Amino acid sequence: MKELIRCGLVFTLPFSILVLSACSDSSADESEQQSAPTPRVLVVTAEAANLSLERSFTARTEGSMEAEVKARASGQLVSREFTEGQLVEANSVMFRIEKAPYEVTLQ
Repeated sequence: MKELIRCGLVFTLPFSILVLSACSDSSADESEQQSAPTPRVLVVTAEAANLSLERSFTARTEGSMEAEVKARASGQLVSREFTEGQLVEANSVMFRIEKAPYEVTLQ
């Protein structure tokens, strides 16, 4: 019988200490909250305005179709006979080169 009481005390005493320690005085918590300073807050009034949205991105693009242009003759370029992005047909003149060196060769 004494062992049963002793065993009950061994389990009951730590449990009751744990339960009682979990209880706290709520008035102490309230006084701590009341003594804390009120935080400062910045207040701004919203105003309607028209703003332009600008976005800037860094990117690299490639055309879906590319053509490789190779020279058939050497010489100094005099003019370019197309504008960038313009569609050109096969065998059309794209550049004009200086005539003088070829005219000398023909004579």
